[in-house]
Amino acid sequence: MNHQQYSQYGQGGQYQYQPPNGAPLYYYQPQPQPAPAPAHPMVVIPPRQIQYQQYQSFDGTNETPYGQHPAHYPGTYAPQHSPAPRQPQQYVPPQEQYQPPYHSQQVQSHQEQYQGQYHGQSQTQRQREQPNPQIHRNPPKHEHQYQPYPVKPRRSPQVSEQKSNASPKIKEEQKDPIPKPQSGVSEPPKAHDETPFDYQLLLLSMADEYIHAAHHLASKVAHVQDRQNNEEYYRLMATGLGCMDSVLKHFKLHPRAESKLRLRYATLLHEETDNHQEIEKVLSKGIQLSEKHRFLGLKYSMQHLLARTLFETKQKSALKFLDKVIPDVEAYHHTAWIYAFRFLRVTFSLQTLLYSEALAAIQNLRVICELAQGQDRAIFVTAATMQAMVHLRTSGPDSVEQAQQAIAAARSEQLDPSVQQLPQITSLLSFVDLTSVLQLHNEPDQIIAKMKGMNHIMDESRPDFKWNANGSVSIPLGQISDGQTTQDTGGIFQRLPDGRDALMFCSLPQDELYSIAFLLSSLASFHRNSSDGKTNKFAHEGLKGLKDVLPHDRIRSTSLSAASDLNRLRAHLDLSLRIYRIFGFCDVSNWTKAKEELDGLRRMLKEFPYQIPPHAQSLMLYLQGSIHQSSGNLDLALKVFRSSALALSPPSNRICAPHQQLTILAALNSVLILRNPSLNSYPEASEVLGRLQPLCSDHSCKSIRAAFTLVQALVASTEDEAQSGKPSMVTTKTSLSTSLSLAKTTQNAQITALVLNVLTQIFFTGISGEQAEKSARAARATASNWRSPLWTAVADGMLEQTLGLLGKESEKKAVTADGMEKLAQLPEGIRKRLDYNGP
Repeated sequence: MNHQQYSQYGQGGQYQYQPPNGAPLYYYQPQPQPAPAPAHPMVVIPPRQIQYQQYQSFDGTNETPYGQHPAHYPGTYAPQHSPAPRQPQQYVPPQEQYQPPYHSQQVQSHQEQYQGQYHGQSQTQRQREQPNPQIHRNPPKHEHQYQPYPVKPRRSPQVSEQKSNASPKIKEEQKDPIPKPQSGVSEPPKAHDETPFDYQLLLLSMADEYIHAAHHLASKVAHVQDRQNNEEYYRLMATGLGCMDSVLKHFKLHPRAESKLRLRYATLLHEETDNHQEIEKVLSKGIQLSEKHRFLGLKYSMQHLLARTLFETKQKSALKFLDKVIPDVEAYHHTAWIYAFRFLRVTFSLQTLLYSEALAAIQNLRVICELAQGQDRAIFVTAATMQAMVHLRTSGPDSVEQAQQAIAAARSEQLDPSVQQLPQITSLLSFVDLTSVLQLHNEPDQIIAKMKGMNHIMDESRPDFKWNANGSVSIPLGQISDGQTTQDTGGIFQRLPDGRDALMFCSLPQDELYSIAFLLSSLASFHRNSSDGKTNKFAHEGLKGLKDVLPHDRIRSTSLSAASDLNRLRAHLDLSLRIYRIFGFCDVSNWTKAKEELDGLRRMLKEFPYQIPPHAQSLMLYLQGSIHQSSGNLDLALKVFRSSALALSPPSNRICAPHQQLTILAALNSVLILRNPSLNSYPEASEVLGRLQPLCSDHSCKSIRAAFTLVQALVASTEDEAQSGKPSMVTTKTSLSTSLSLAKTTQNAQITALVLNVLTQIFFTGISGEQAEKSARAARATASNWRSPLWTAVADGMLEQTLGLLGKESEKKAVTADGMEKLAQLPEGIRKRLDYNGP
């Protein structure tokens, strides 16, 4: 403040001026102010600047991840150096301009004395001798900031005398009454008792209240899907957004306050609406404003949100936009924002399902690991874990090996304190580790060990207080930053109590992660399901957890989009658990229960509120074909396995489709049905087997190779063999030996039982001897371990023939009785094909 501006303040610290002739006069009641201490300089903060400081929407202490935004602004107020609040002013009409007297005895001659003194003194003397308050002729530069609100006019002396007896205290305060002006005929305006307030602050407060009330309804609206609640939610949200829009359009804000408000407004539009053009318009203006005033944190936050908005409608534009922003951020060496933008680029790449984008995701994650290694250990572990996930989604020959290398790199930093405080990341790492061995399914003992390790980590993290109800994860950065670029980020970063910044991720709540752990445990127990039946037990526990704990009982305040996404994920997780539970029933040949569960699932999906994932549809279709095949409806089963959803696709190096192995299994079942003599389709079976050759011969999963070599031993693969419908003896021996070896390595009870039954039927039928008896008994034992009534009955029949040739009649009768009992348990269609009419 310069000397001229300072001279416009009176002794009481109140600003005064005299407007042009004819304009209404306002004045401030002088109040005694304590003199400032000489040790401190005088600082005058304009009132409007105080208003800007009063409203802090994003102060870096209450950040939440994008997709989960705070419902109100619990901001702090300005420093306590603001001047004392203004006293109520009194209105005087333009024609009644007057000056307060020096003393009550000088009231009548005050006007004449004042005019004489005014013309006889200099301006400096007049300013020094005039009483406070003074009236300045030149208005301030920002008149709207200092213009007081009109208030109730002061009473005339006559009215004051009439009420002096009723209120003596007021009379003592009004020792210097203002004389009634001698000129002027206009009446003062009608008095009013309205209290002045800030409309801008009022609108923003109203927006907070409306949005907060809407977010409290979000979980209930997403769960119940009630029309009345939906209308109430959108009414509250629309009103809150309207208040924000009104402030942006009709009020002049401080640049930082306007940038914050634009970020908040655009975030809500992104979450609650599909008006992408309006979002881009708001963000474009905000980015320009932030760049002009060098608000780097707000600028990066709005660019982050703009990329997410573009990706919903223009994926290529969003990817190009990020590829342009990332080098600019790296040029300024803003490490925290390098992490944020590169992680966002990875999430976009994973949603495109393109092999080129998968490579781009791996490259971005490697850059993050190189940048974070040694300083930001939690970021390093997160990036390495995601890198392993991307490798598992590719279909390269060494994808699993590269994934395990990334897991090993993440495990090397798991003892760091910053990593141990993140139960969500450690749980995710254990999930990926188990999935890497499940994808191959080559070492069952290792699968069980990984499963036990995952369950141990989940049990240890259950009482951990670091789980957030909404599933958000704070990944801390290693070094304490100044916070200038991460102060106002709209939930992308959060300031931790120790002063460090944390990058926010949207994960799953604790109960949903436990359901995923039960699903993976169910899959890991398949090879032992026939002996312990844990597959269905784990699936049942996962379904129970989803049913007992509902989101609206835990999450009190969230956006409707976040609540809907969580409900959609829970619905898909419930669907997956039910599907794999049906596979568990099929694994133990409980076809009746499997059919009941599948029919019930189809009825439930008629009212399914979300779109059914394609992979789930393929799994259900494969189950339908397997159930038809097990009941003897071979024509319906063949029709299902030949459907377009289960059609074979040529091998490629692109992203691995989740149902690729499922299509291979469907084709193998088709080959087994086509070799049936009643269909006489040997050439077609050979043709399908030829298309399976490049897919299965070098497949990374040993169980797939074992099943393929088993079918290869039964179906002719060359043109000469196709004419006869049978492969050569050399091919049969080689294929069965390979299949049995692979099945024993993977502890696959199904393929082991099938290979031994086929081997006994081909090489030992009608042969009496010790070797034939051993082969028949081994086939019967493995079929019993599999708990398959069909193949146990087949093995009993072959053992019965062998025992009859050896003359063991008593044992033969026992085996025959057991075989008849197993045949009675088979479906009617199977019994007809076996020409069995019952005992």
